[in-house]
Amino acid sequence: MRDHIVIGTVRAKKGDKYVVVTREGAPVEVSFNDGRLPLIGGDIVGVFKPGPTGDLHLALKDNLVDAMMSTSTTFMLSGARPDLTARLLAKMLSKQKSAILAPGSGMTIKRRPHSDDADLQWAVSKFSPEADRLQVALNVIDVRKMSSSIWQTSTLRDMSLPADIEGSRRSMHELTRVLRSGFHPEVSRMIEYVSGNQDISVNFVMPYSPFVGALGFARTIGAMNSGYFPTVEFSISDARRLSSARMVGLAMAHKALGAGQANAANVDQSARTRHVASSFADAMTAIAYLTEGGNPETIETYADLRESSLCFGFDQGTGRLSDGILEDATHRSIRAVLNDFRAGKLPATMEARQITERAVRIARRNALPAASFEPDHIGVTPEEMVRAVEAANRVAFDLRRASVADVEAFGEVYAAEVRQLAEEHANDDRSASRMITFGANHAPLRMDDIFNRETRDLSNRFDPEAIRVELGGSKEVTNALYDRIRVRRGEHANTDRLQYAEPLMR
Repeated sequence: MRDHIVIGTVRAKKGDKYVVVTREGAPVEVSFNDGRLPLIGGDIVGVFKPGPTGDLHLALKDNLVDAMMSTSTTFMLSGARPDLTARLLAKMLSKQKSAILAPGSGMTIKRRPHSDDADLQWAVSKFSPEADRLQVALNVIDVRKMSSSIWQTSTLRDMSLPADIEGSRRSMHELTRVLRSGFHPEVSRMIEYVSGNQDISVNFVMPYSPFVGALGFARTIGAMNSGYFPTVEFSISDARRLSSARMVGLAMAHKALGAGQANAANVDQSARTRHVASSFADAMTAIAYLTEGGNPETIETYADLRESSLCFGFDQGTGRLSDGILEDATHRSIRAVLNDFRAGKLPATMEARQITERAVRIARRNALPAASFEPDHIGVTPEEMVRAVEAANRVAFDLRRASVADVEAFGEVYAAEVRQLAEEHANDDRSASRMITFGANHAPLRMDDIFNRETRDLSNRFDPEAIRVELGGSKEVTNALYDRIRVRRGEHANTDRLQYAEPLMR
């Protein structure tokens, strides 16, 4: 068998060997004979060498030149995808394991070990060493770069999805859904059984939405509708750090919670396992934030928001919690971390592995009991609901019953946040148009005019006719955004209702 360069995605571990799914979709069992081990879910470029008994050995190389010089090689690629080849080779050239994905230019794709986004970089750099030890590829998407990139199906696939065709196909729908909703935080996983065991890998991590500030983040965490105004005091930077660290934690949960077991923990198999994974991620986030000098009051507010979701997420019509509410009710684990911190039980500095192991213990000890997730159980006791209502009163104000003076006061807070977000997106037409499209969806009740006023400069800075091209050619969406911009410019002064839409990819 002739030596050749192979490109693929590592999907599983089988004994001392790894299962690499090639571009053709075929799983191949290989050994890594140079002491360098890959990450599950990571894309690789290496040289296949046949062993004396016919088994395959794969040697990872630092760069393409080393791979080509090491032997007489040929490229084994199927399809006309030079852009994908560039992305995979860039993975190796970056000499990184976990990486941050960002759009490239022309035919190149960057796999960046560092991000210009300080909040995202904080979360990734904090936990990358532990993710590498657990052999989890943290394919975190750089949302700042993504917000200004072209959203076309082929571009998105080549930019951020796995090398193996099946992995790319399964992930495309999830990534499309995330972008349509304005970058809601998400972890995309894949479960394989190619090794006979349950093997889980991460396709991508969307850490936070760049179109949402601290108020929108708080409303989402608390499961509030637009009729409630969050009375939180943490910054947009704090919100993004908490969200990014949480999503990185969720990406690692299947390995961290499955430590010492034959299989990785399938954290998506039931509501209870999703709750334990969520508790782990939030505990890990709280520990990392506090040991880095973060304000304890921010974590206290975060715990209140999680607990208040039991109040805001309770459906009076059915007498039950809405789907997903109980799974993310992680306030017990967050407060356990906070209690340890205030009691001096958390070291001043902690390594990523220490944080992860402590978060696992806290999550398992403080997660809600399995009985809470039984079909005939409403999810919470009357006593727990009373505490949830108390937490809701600490973090939210009911705008439906607010006076004009109250609305004006909260409106000033909201206007300041929208101005800050608008400044972030002011230098790119695509990013600005998406801020107008998605940011409006998070406007509190009776504050649509404030959002329109604070984003008027964004709509004035570019030609609305060009939006048809910028958003990828969706007629319904571009017309809606076009009309919205014209309203801001006074061309439809009598329009009573604006149509909001999502940028679909056709």
